[in-house]
Amino acid sequence: STAGDYTYTVAGSGPCADSSAVITVIVNPAPDAGEDATVTVCEDEVQVDLLDALGGTPDAGGTWTDLQATGQLSGEFFSPLGLAPGNYGFLYTVPGNGQCADATATVTVTIVSQLDAGSNGTVQVCGSNTTFNLFNGLGGSPDPGGVWIDLDATGATFGSLFNASAVSPGTYQFRYLLEGTIGCSSDSATVTVTTVAAPNAGCNGTAVFCSNGPPASLINYLGCSPSPGGIWTRPGNHPFSGVYNPATNSPGVYTYRVPGNGPCPDAIATVTVSETPAPNAGDPTPPYEVCETDAGFNMTSVLNGNPQTTGTWTDPNGIPHGSTFLPGLDIP
Repeated sequence: STAGDYTYTVAGSGPCADSSAVITVIVNPAPDAGEDATVTVCEDEVQVDLLDALGGTPDAGGTWTDLQATGQLSGEFFSPLGLAPGNYGFLYTVPGNGQCADATATVTVTIVSQLDAGSNGTVQVCGSNTTFNLFNGLGGSPDPGGVWIDLDATGATFGSLFNASAVSPGTYQFRYLLEGTIGCSSDSATVTVTTVAAPNAGCNGTAVFCSNGPPASLINYLGCSPSPGGIWTRPGNHPFSGVYNPATNSPGVYTYRVPGNGPCPDAIATVTVSETPAPNAGDPTPPYEVCETDAGFNMTSVLNGNPQTTGTWTDPNGIPHGSTFLPGLDIP
């Protein structure tokens, strides 16, 4: 139906004429505040046009109400700057006209935190470190949830962990990237890692020397190709030359230390030294004279020094002989 004059007529009868009345119908347009909407913005967004955020085709000229009383609404424009992340509601009201009630719609603005990948950093890492956490090289307070990019394609990363032992000493870069979310742009920071060669004291070893043996360099008894130039100590943490002399040194644990450099601690390896007693046949003995009629005697008992009793005798012809000499039978 259209607006206008509508006539109501009652037909007359007999001598009575028809009777009529007129109603003028006026149709007022209903106010349109649009449709409720939600918009997500970053906390560093300068201004949000709330009218543009509404759904539908809202009428202009309505009024806005700041439901959380942020104090940062000016007309249809809202400034998120300085507000904590969260949800903020704004009510749009278009006044009614005539028989039409007011129309309302709400815009919910969700403020999300700006992404923070931290700040660029530089760090030294020892070449023996197999699980260096790259986050420890970033400055600030980086947000979790990003990805690490191996800019030099070392192949030595697993998530945020870097295996410095898998690369040669040098400088490598790794970028931490936080992908942008709705409302906020991406953020990234770079860690520059310098790997330092780890000292090498070799692997622990053992050495067994004869108690009357010659001096020997203990570094030859370490495994894993130790670096030269380290520092030796003998049992009791006393200085030691590195050359073991059975005549003057004692068995025990000898420690080899190669000083660390930068982030690398000292490297330490040990040689456990033991000695085997040297055989003792006694000291040189002057000629021992006997009469051929004398009784037999034990040749071991006339040796000088403290000979072991477990040795064997041979006669002047190199033939095995017992320890007893019988003057009447053993002919020179």
